[in-house]
Amino acid sequence: MELLLDNCTVPNPFLITKAQTSTVKNSNLLKIEYDEKKEKIGSIAIQNSEIEELHLKSMFNAKIDNSKIKDLLIYDGISALSIFNSEINELYSEAEFDFVTIHSCEVKIFNIGYIQIKRVDISDSIFDLLTLSHITYKLPLEITNTEVRKEFNISGSSLESARLLSLSLTSCKFVVDNTVFLNCSCLNIKWPAGFKIYENEDTVGELNRVDRINMYESLRESYRQLKFIMKQQADNVSALGFFRNEMNIYWEIVKLKRAEGFIEDYIIVGTNKLFSDFGRSLIRPAIWLVSVHIVLINFLFYYHPEINISASLNPDWKATFLGFRYFFYLINPIHSPDVGGINLMGFIDFLMRFSSGLFIYYIIRASRKYGGV
Repeated sequence: MELLLDNCTVPNPFLITKAQTSTVKNSNLLKIEYDEKKEKIGSIAIQNSEIEELHLKSMFNAKIDNSKIKDLLIYDGISALSIFNSEINELYSEAEFDFVTIHSCEVKIFNIGYIQIKRVDISDSIFDLLTLSHITYKLPLEITNTEVRKEFNISGSSLESARLLSLSLTSCKFVVDNTVFLNCSCLNIKWPAGFKIYENEDTVGELNRVDRINMYESLRESYRQLKFIMKQQADNVSALGFFRNEMNIYWEIVKLKRAEGFIEDYIIVGTNKLFSDFGRSLIRPAIWLVSVHIVLINFLFYYHPEINISASLNPDWKATFLGFRYFFYLINPIHSPDVGGINLMGFIDFLMRFSSGLFIYYIIRASRKYGGV
């Protein structure tokens, strides 16, 4: 049996449950009475209607087309839900579905959680808040040509078979917690600025040290998986963005674990971040190279007065030109220790070679950053 609602306006809550076909209509209320002994509704179709609150429960199919619904709540026993060309303020469900299809809709809040679904198809739609929570089944989830404006929240879910195609997240907050992305297809995704992922960051200051480490570990794993997916799909730009954020989160972990013997990682990761932004910056190591070399070469001139070059407010252009020659010659980490008959070998010379080699390495690494992660 099928129930069709066409061109209706229902301002009060509208409850559909295991039901008979007897209906009561007036300007304030449309309700289908519950009766287990009589025939149940097999499907419902709503089109060209405005409904304040709609509850769906225990039926085979539900189809909504070209309608406006303020609150749509889905309970158990819906086999297939299809929504087309509609505006919905809030769609919430903890029911088990076989199929969910949303096409060309505008939904402010869409929350699906703690359920098993065989397939979800979302296309050509706009969401303010899209939440997928504890969807444990390896469902074929496909989101195509869709925009999320405020927040895309995925927690405790498995998106191993998901396909995210032409998804715009540029203006939203991307929140991920304990979710599996491996084998997920992500094509033509417009990621949030800086490829940023959030995970309960509003409460970071309230967490103890162990809980903060666990939170950061989970967030780093999300970055790692997305980096791996992007790299598999030859999107090195996105992979590099996720890699940088993964390393920033690892830096937070290392700082928290420093007392546990992570001193070596603290030095390596810290200097990598400081000098090169984890291999992403070309300018930063170049600035460090020139700055450190200027300091060291002035120390070298001070401890080797026989060179006859020193800083002065009354510069001599001949000495300045000679100083530049020394500067560019000594910036080479494999320069000869004997310069103009003067042996410069010593601790300062060692620091010059070490720092120049380190910063040149960071420069070369940054120049090849799009070659792979």
